[in-house]
Amino acid sequence: LFQNPIKDFYEKLQQIFGGREVTVSNLFDTFVATDKYSWTEKSIREFLKELEKDGKIQVQPKKVNGKKRKRGTFPGEVIIFVP
Repeated sequence: LFQNPIKDFYEKLQQIFGGREVTVSNLFDTFVATDKYSWTEKSIREFLKELEKDGKIQVQPKKVNGKKRKRGTFPGEVIIFVP
C-alpha cells in the first residue's frame, strides 16, 4: 500500500480550513498538538512549501505582526489561505 503524506495532509487541510485563512501556528495546534495525526512541525512546513509552489495554497506576503515574510519560510505568524 502506497501512501502520499502530502496528499493526505492537503485533504485534511481542505476539510478543516477550506475557504478560510489560518495561521501556521493554528495548523500546528490542530495537527501536531494532538495524537490524532502523525505529522510534525517540520513535515507540515515541507508540505506547505510544496503546496505553495504548486499553487494549492495562497500565502500572505506579510505576517500577523505586519512584517514581511521571507519566501519559502513558514513561521507561526504566517497566514495562509486554503481554497
